[in-house]
Amino acid sequence: NIGRENARTILKGVVSKKDFDILMSATYFKGAEAEAFVNKHKKLRIGRHASVLLCNRVKRRVWQHAINAYPNIVNAPTSVQKAILAQCVLSGAGSERLRPIGVAISTGNWMGVADLIATIRSDMIGGPFERIWRDDQKMANIIKLSLNLPKNLRKDYD
Repeated sequence: NIGRENARTILKGVVSKKDFDILMSATYFKGAEAEAFVNKHKKLRIGRHASVLLCNRVKRRVWQHAINAYPNIVNAPTSVQKAILAQCVLSGAGSERLRPIGVAISTGNWMGVADLIATIRSDMIGGPFERIWRDDQKMANIIKLSLNLPKNLRKDYD
């Protein structure tokens, strides 16, 4: 979901040329197809340090896209920011699926963001990716719990 050029920037200089070529080839696929493609290449080996570096690069890149798509997200409580980052990694910042969330973010309706996250992937219930929907439920509950805490405790919770 991060796109070919973003992938190139994130991977460059972190993985070997061979792994780079395999991973860049995988950018033609999405979701389960990408995972199946990479799984076919069992010789792909990325060390722990490189994995952490790549994950952090992805999060920073996606966060920048999220800020561009939803400028008011910088004013959100940390629990909302974390949930939106996760949503943007899964769907892409500014994706059609996240359009209703974007409206709630722009108005600062953080509880509304939680409600939307709880329902945004209801089409996955009963399917092979139901775990994503279940994770959304957890994120929504964390937001609601943190927003219901007294303000003096909310910072500690986030």
